Amino acid sequence: MRLLVALCRELARLGLPSVMSDARPALSVSGGPADPKVWISVSPCGEFYEWCPDPGDRFPATSPECAAERIAGRLRTRH
Repeated sequence: MRLLVALCRELARLGLPSVMSDARPALSVSGGPADPKVWISVSPCGEFYEWCPDPGDRFPATSPECAAERIAGRLRTRH
């Protein structure tokens, strides 16, 4: 959970509010009201942030600030 909270903070710093899931350890973020949500979780080993719907997207969990920037970049390219 602490890794997700750190990422949540970094996403908010970039102007992308995220929401923690009640059902599982994950958070969601979208670029705008009409955009599909991107679900982000931490890999079972705790080493990576992983997100959908882009299969294979992952980033080392040691750098939540860089992961947030990559996610923000993905959201911006969808517009």
